[in-house]
Amino acid sequence: MRKTLCVVSWLLVLCCLVGCGAPAGSDPTQAPTQLITEVPTEDPTEEPSATLEATTEASTGTPTQEPTKEPIKEPTKAPTKAPTVAPTVEPTVEPLIKDGMLTPGKAHVILLMGQSNMVGRAQIKYLEQTAFAKELAEYRAGYENIQIYYHIDHQNSDPTNIASGFVPVTLGQGSTTAQFGPEVGLAEYLNKAFPGEKFYLIKCAWSGSGIANNYTAGNSLYTEVLRRTNIGINLLKNAGLDPEIFAFCWMQGETDAMTKSQADNYLANQTDLMNRWLKLYKKMAAPKGIAFIDAGISEQWTYYKTVNAAKVTFQTQGTNRYYIDTIANGLTTLYENNDKSHYDSQSKIKLGRLYGQMIEMYLKGQQQQ
Repeated sequence: MRKTLCVVSWLLVLCCLVGCGAPAGSDPTQAPTQLITEVPTEDPTEEPSATLEATTEASTGTPTQEPTKEPIKEPTKAPTKAPTVAPTVEPTVEPLIKDGMLTPGKAHVILLMGQSNMVGRAQIKYLEQTAFAKELAEYRAGYENIQIYYHIDHQNSDPTNIASGFVPVTLGQGSTTAQFGPEVGLAEYLNKAFPGEKFYLIKCAWSGSGIANNYTAGNSLYTEVLRRTNIGINLLKNAGLDPEIFAFCWMQGETDAMTKSQADNYLANQTDLMNRWLKLYKKMAAPKGIAFIDAGISEQWTYYKTVNAAKVTFQTQGTNRYYIDTIANGLTTLYENNDKSHYDSQSKIKLGRLYGQMIEMYLKGQQQQ
């Protein structure tokens, strides 16, 4: 009996176990199906459902946000400042001739007077050996805008000493056709300093003349110099021109430097002579007056220091007076034709240029200090 009850109890337990573990109709030989507890993997091609998003938000408590992207900022540039443009200023061009120095429309005249170094004793043959070819060609061609009338030295009948009228300045207008005076260097300078301007030179000089002996009032030589000068002035008037004298170039003093008494009186004699000339040509003077341009003499004369000192004093005693220190400027008389009384050819050219410099100073309204 006890054995039978044990068998029945075992069967009941077995039945209970079989009934709970597998549903009816299932194959008891197959393993039981595992429960799915993980969220199924989403299809990457499908958009996530709204329900899933809501569930996710609910489970975390914080809304899911896309990371904030700051906009890319362009690097900060300093504001471009317009460049400062300086106002246009026209360059100041100094007039070649100061207004009021010369009268427009008139014939502007320069007088050349004195003794042999103004007459012209420099030899062309020496100039040909020392001048540049370009300069020599220019001197020979002459200066159309710088015209000259000359009547020089004693020979009234010698055609080489008298011009037929106003002609271009060139070589050969000195004591002979083989010589020349400071007019060449003067014309060269004026042509460069005042391009387009026209000037008229009147040269009436006399070799060996002295102030004390020949330029006193009423002296025959002085009277002849004035007569010749007036011929030149009348040539301009007869050509329909209105002459205006603005400069007086003086190269004299050698004769007076040979005698002490004449050298000592040079300042008084020169002052008297200049006063007479300025009075004589006052009606034809330029608006600002006539410039008196004097040149010193060389060291070859006994009392040259006395005469040159008188010239310097005269220059300081009035306006429109200019002095050329020929010694300081290196003019020589030693190297040509064994003639120590007259300037060498290159020095003669330089003397004319120095006259030109002083004329330029005057025409710009400047006084010599």
